[in-house]
Parts: sequence; structure tokens; C-alpha cells
Amino acid sequence: MLDTVLDHRLARLVERHPRLLEDIAGRCAAVRIVVPLAFEAVSPPEATRVARRIAAGTGVGVDTVANHCTRAARGRAMRPPPV
Repeated sequence: MLDTVLDHRLARLVERHPRLLEDIAGRCAAVRIVVPLAFEAVSPPEATRVARRIAAGTGVGVDTVANHCTRAARGRAMRPPPV
């Protein structure tokens, strides 16, 4: 299911911004937008698979996706819990 959601989100991004994946800044922006999907995975192997799919779909390295995952995780940890 996450694969379908990821593919759909990437397709919509590229549809809205056709040149998004042409340079590294656009690719990193796309990664930032879809990386929260890795946190929706039900297991570490699935999260790894989603991260690899994000890398393949955006044209960045897995290390870039991991970096954005780390940043997103830190941001989640800094937020207060919902009331």
C-alpha cells in the first residue's frame, strides 16, 4: 500500500512541477515531502524498502533519504505530543 501512495505522491508532485527532479534541490524537496511515508511502515524492513523506493523515484542516493529521515525524526521528537 505504501508503494502505491508513494508513487501517487511523486506523480502528483512531478505533474504540478514538471522540472522538479531536474536538479538536486528539487530532488531533495521531493524527498522531504514524501519521506514521512517511511514512518508509516509497519516494520524496519518495510521502512528500508520504502526508503529505497523514495531514492529510486527521486534520483537521490539512499544516504540522502536516510539523512532526511533522520531530520524528520528529530523534528517529530521535538514536537509536543498531541493533546
